[in-house]
Amino acid sequence: MKSIPSWLLALLILLTPVTAMPQSGSFTARGYTSSDRSVGAVRSGRISTHIGTHAHLVCRDRSGKVVWTRDADNMLTTVGANLYLTDTIVSGVSSPTWYVGLLYGTSVATFATADTMSSNGWATGTGGGEVTGTQVTNSTRPAFTPGSVSAGSVSNTGSPAVFTGNATVTLQGFIFVNNSTLAGTTGTLMGEGTFTAAPIAAGYTITVTVTDNVTPG
Repeated sequence: MKSIPSWLLALLILLTPVTAMPQSGSFTARGYTSSDRSVGAVRSGRISTHIGTHAHLVCRDRSGKVVWTRDADNMLTTVGANLYLTDTIVSGVSSPTWYVGLLYGTSVATFATADTMSSNGWATGTGGGEVTGTQVTNSTRPAFTPGSVSAGSVSNTGSPAVFTGNATVTLQGFIFVNNSTLAGTTGTLMGEGTFTAAPIAAGYTITVTVTDNVTPG
């Protein structure tokens, strides 16, 4: 077999099309694909974040026996969302104090994102509202004592909020607010949540574990 002459080989190399290497590859983030040549530049797209508060309640009778457990997710209010942005993006707060409140009654009004501590649906619930010294022995709303933040979550698992029953009533929900006054109408209502009706009586203890989650996406 004859070899290709060197002059012909050189000519073939010169005539062969050259495919340029891309300056940057495409990338996908949440369904958005970019082929922008400037690495890392995103002309458009969306970043979504979910903020939620979950409450786990355990009720025990005088002997310490578990009577019932409930779980509830809160609805973030508009004033609560505004405070999140103010305290994290705009000004920053090093150690805010939050409190847990319980709601009782034969029925609780439907929650709305427009609810505030001075104008809310649960305060007008039929035959109920927020528990006070009549329904529980607490003199103030129990404080939310958070542990360490990890993986976008923080909770008061190490020191749950505790209520002690003072009368026979039916609990219906919870609130998360930065004011300690029972049935107080000031402060920021971060969120509110409801759960299946749960009865308590004098001497019962209700522990409330609250977990705040910020899920990036």
